[in-house]
Amino acid sequence: MSRFHLMSVWSVALALSGPGIASGKSLDAIDCRLHPGTLCADMNLSGLRAAAMDLSNSQFSGSRLVGARLENTNLSHANLTRADLSKANLEAARLVEADLRAANLSGANLQRARLDGANLQNVRMLGGDLRQASLRNADFSRADLPASLMQQRGKPHQGRAERREPGWSKLYQCQP
Repeated sequence: MSRFHLMSVWSVALALSGPGIASGKSLDAIDCRLHPGTLCADMNLSGLRAAAMDLSNSQFSGSRLVGARLENTNLSHANLTRADLSKANLEAARLVEADLRAANLSGANLQRARLDGANLQNVRMLGGDLRQASLRNADFSRADLPASLMQQRGKPHQGRAERREPGWSKLYQCQP
């Protein structure tokens, strides 16, 4: 990627974001002008309030979204690799085929979220809540999950995850 192209991408990102993102303060979705396909990579969006928005195909890789309010938000096909979504509210969010590789979802609320086909490889989800989440064909390879997340209400989660707590090396296979 040329230097000119990178500068153009940053200019577009800053134009979409307004002054709030550039200053690193918490934002309202109105300040950020979010829409499907938004490019907000490697930015501080902590405390973002974007509930019930369509952010499908958006780019948030490496961004800090700590405590973000994203309930009922469509993040299908979004790139959230290495994003920090700790303590984020993603209740009933749609993350179908989203890329969440190496994301931090510790303490995140993912109740009733749709993560069908999502890539959750190497994700950190200690203290995360996946009750009633749809995880069909989700990939939890090498994910850092407590064993309590692997089976809730008698129904095992789908996918694959590894528990990396001291003294544990067992690989958990989740049944469909």
